[in-house]
This record gives sequence, structure tokens and C-alpha cells, in this order.
Amino acid sequence: MIINIPEVGRLKPYVRMTQKGKWIEPQAIEYMECKRYLSYQIKNYMNVNKLKMLPEKTPLMIEIEIGVPKSQGHRADVVKLQQAILDASKGLVYKDYNWIDSVSIKREFGHTELFMIIKEWK
Repeated sequence: MIINIPEVGRLKPYVRMTQKGKWIEPQAIEYMECKRYLSYQIKNYMNVNKLKMLPEKTPLMIEIEIGVPKSQGHRADVVKLQQAILDASKGLVYKDYNWIDSVSIKREFGHTELFMIIKEWK
């Protein structure tokens, strides 16, 4: 399965939070809003392209390429960006993180695109 979102916008990297904190901490609130927006974009892409969630208990390999504006530079931790993308994809692309066996991420500067390749791990 390939997911390509040409204009992602600004991604907020994953923020560690408590159950209460996600409702009151400004960084957590911003992250949750970004996650909802990215989930919406992924869901919309999947609907338009008639893609369905991968079967449960399917071992997966995920490759992520993310474009960020040059102005953002290296301000965001690439691992936390990866976690934000995986969080937004959970329940839409795959059921559970436990079946992800391999993840790779590449960050490129100069554009704002998200490109994911999700394959069965063999």
C-alpha cells in the first residue's frame, strides 16, 4: 500500500503526555490537533483511492519519507515525527503497532509531502 499526501502542512512531533495532560498542556493539545488533522488526511487519501485497512495480524514493514520546509530545519526530532505519523495511521492503515517489524524514515528539506510505503513483512 502506498500513501502519498502532497501537502501535509506543519507536523507536530510526538509529545509525551499524561491522560490529564493531553487536555491541558499546550504542547500536547497542539500534538493531538496535528494528529487528528493528519489522520483525516490519511483517511481521505484511503477513501479516494479505495484502500482498506490492512488485515489484522499482518507483519508490516513501513517506509516513510517526509518533506519539511527549509525554514523548519532540524528543529524536530525525526523519531518523534515518525511516532506522530505512526500514531495518526493507527486504526486507519493498520490495527496495531505490535505487527510493525520494520520502520525506516527519511526527512528531506524543501517541500511538505508525506510518502509512506506499507508492505507485508516476509
